[in-house]
Amino acid sequence: MDIANTNNTAGNPESGSGSENVSENTVSGAPEAAGLPGEEPGPAAPEAPGAAEAPEGTEGSQVPLPPRDQIKLEKLTVFNWGSFSGLHSVTIDGAGTLITGENGAGKSTMIDGLMILLSSAGKAQFNIAASQGDRSDRSLVSYMRGNYGSTSDEEGTYARAMREDSTVSVLEAVYRHTMKDDKVVLLAVFYLPGRSTALADVKKLYAVAEEEIPVPDIIREFSQSDSRALRTFLKRFRGIRICDDSFAEYLTCLKYRLNIQNDNAPALLSRALGLKKIDNLTSLIRTLVLEPCDVAEDVRNALRQFDDLGRTHDRLVDARNQQAALRDLPGECQTMESIDNEKAVLQAVTGEIPAFVAGYAVSFYEARLLQIGLDIRKYEDMAARLKTRHDNAQQEFIDYSSRYNSAGGNSISGIEQQLREETGLSEADMLRLSGVCGLSEDTADRMIENVVGTYALPMGIARNSWERCCLR
Repeated sequence: MDIANTNNTAGNPESGSGSENVSENTVSGAPEAAGLPGEEPGPAAPEAPGAAEAPEGTEGSQVPLPPRDQIKLEKLTVFNWGSFSGLHSVTIDGAGTLITGENGAGKSTMIDGLMILLSSAGKAQFNIAASQGDRSDRSLVSYMRGNYGSTSDEEGTYARAMREDSTVSVLEAVYRHTMKDDKVVLLAVFYLPGRSTALADVKKLYAVAEEEIPVPDIIREFSQSDSRALRTFLKRFRGIRICDDSFAEYLTCLKYRLNIQNDNAPALLSRALGLKKIDNLTSLIRTLVLEPCDVAEDVRNALRQFDDLGRTHDRLVDARNQQAALRDLPGECQTMESIDNEKAVLQAVTGEIPAFVAGYAVSFYEARLLQIGLDIRKYEDMAARLKTRHDNAQQEFIDYSSRYNSAGGNSISGIEQQLREETGLSEADMLRLSGVCGLSEDTADRMIENVVGTYALPMGIARNSWERCCLR
């Protein structure tokens, strides 16, 4: 397969096998910024009324239209796609690129790689140039497996595949703006586990970015069981939008980035990429270009409504009666709403009452605690003073005891013991007797009564005489 650019540049991707029935296809740049993807630039727009006329002496010349920004396909990269095993890239010239080659060289395979980036896996029509309306024998699974023929045995006929075990296919298209250095990158990663040939088993990941993503790095980061590492890797690129397996989200982002305003434009581009001839231009334009028109259906609906005009009038009268019955409803709703608002306010205030009361309680108990603290300090001071007085009294008692002992207090105890032994007085009597020598009067009286009763009366001594004797 040869790729000839209009500026005489050429490339030679690896050739491969496959059923190719078309000798050549043309791949042009992407659409204008506001046109359809894949659409060739049309003729110049007619000059607007009032445009500047050609200067004198330049009869027949036209004033050139200002250039417009276009988005054109710059590069297409495939990995494990159809007969292209491994990594292959095709550079597309902005002025136009012609792809030529023999049947089976891989022309449609490369174009179908771009087509799968513009159509969902279940609706994509591959190898349109060869099928021309007939059912194609190619599918996403056959391209991933690299089918290149068939083989037969006793059990049946089987497709021969270049990749029979688990396989991953990566496709990337790079578009560039013609008037600014911006890119739009379309990326699709497909993984088919085991030896499955079912489209439902294909795991997909779509993404749209604003800078080219190296496909070898994508293959290195891809994991068969977990694609989180690949998602983490892709998030490093500018303007990336990862759509996972949602083609609808991917298509919406694609149309936004390529400034495609017609919903049929991607389908038209995918068909235009592979068409060798157009059998019915009217059908093609009507199906893919023109917007659907609902005027005829609206007219039929209007006619059906005229047939039912009586019931429509009855419904209108009923609606007017309902409106009259419900005329006061807005005012009632406003009143109810105001009551609900007031209720909400009261509920909020009610909820704040415990906190309000608690605030006063806190203030009260804080004042009470302060007063208790003052009382505690007062009684602590009083206790300290009493302790000081107790300590002073105890020290004074020690001092008086010392003075008492030094003044002969010990000898008095001996005298009391001797007197007790000689007189037979009890200890209480001795205390009474001690009162005569400085004790209380009651104690002295008792001691004298005991002595008088014991010694004086039996001896015939008068009481007053004995007292005088004791007092001396």
